[in-house]
Amino acid sequence: MVFCGTTTGNEAMLSLTDVYHWGRSLIGAGGYQAADFPLMLAAMAAAGSSQPVVDSVWPFERLLDARRAMQHGNFFGKIMIEF
Repeated sequence: MVFCGTTTGNEAMLSLTDVYHWGRSLIGAGGYQAADFPLMLAAMAAAGSSQPVVDSVWPFERLLDARRAMQHGNFFGKIMIEF
């Protein structure tokens, strides 16, 4: 499970049973400074869009392929994983 952003707060609920039962790992992803966030919102408003850009949706079984695409920079927008 990869998560990013703390725009709605720093705390989240997580079922440890699910983590243990499914052997999942939790990875944080960042890549921007707090000062960049207002600039990003202004750019979205100027473009007339308030919806995130979704590059692709990958089935969970292809999680490693999605990760490779992200590592190689072969995307624009959000990479989403379906469970």
